[in-house]
Amino acid sequence: ASGPPELIFTQDFESLVLGMRVYANTEPFNGAAIAADPVSYTIEGRSDETSDWKVISFGEFDETWAKGGIQFPPPDRNVKDEAINSSFEEGDPTKSFGYVSFSNTIPYRDYRVRFPFARFNRANYTRIAISELELPGLVTLEPAPSSEPTLSAVPTASLLPTPEIVDGTASVIDPATELQTSGCIYTGPSIGDAYLRDGLISDYSCPYNPFNGTFPPQLILIQKYDSRVLGIRVYANSELLNTAALEADPISYTIE
Repeated sequence: ASGPPELIFTQDFESLVLGMRVYANTEPFNGAAIAADPVSYTIEGRSDETSDWKVISFGEFDETWAKGGIQFPPPDRNVKDEAINSSFEEGDPTKSFGYVSFSNTIPYRDYRVRFPFARFNRANYTRIAISELELPGLVTLEPAPSSEPTLSAVPTASLLPTPEIVDGTASVIDPATELQTSGCIYTGPSIGDAYLRDGLISDYSCPYNPFNGTFPPQLILIQKYDSRVLGIRVYANSELLNTAALEADPISYTIE
């Protein structure tokens, strides 16, 4: 085989990987240990063993890690058997690691990771040594297609965080979502406050007050949990088909 060694991770479910972290090895702090650090990466994904690999991202880890020993001091070594306290948002700040975040919108079941260059820009390295690999991302609820289990002498990637489940829903807002407005004359049951998000064809109206509030009017929706919004839909009102009803349709949006 030619090129850098590859690590292939096969799961029973799909996940959306959005980054990578490599934690420094736990060897004594010397040239051999430092030279075994990977400084660049390639990650690919596929849906199953019959699919082609698709490149997700490639490049160098963060500059402090990738240029350590050249432009910056070489990274410290980690302590063996210490627990790693990381999250979806960040790696363990008490540990030494390199990281990269990247954009990805396609979930995959399998991942292939390569490290083209070791420290000091060596492509012809003799070994890579890290203490942990993390692939922070989102885990889907749908199981991937089943396949015959295979034994593979590769470590298991960490998909962080396990509780961060992507559960597809038609709308992340519902009647329990608190609604605040600025620019409307008033809201409330008589003007259809709850109708905005009750899952029924029932009109919500927001008469604009030019003397009080902002323009365009704002709808502020406050939830008790985090969500990841991927779109917006507005359904036409149920008024009589006339000019007044048509002119009340929004045709553009801003979401923050």
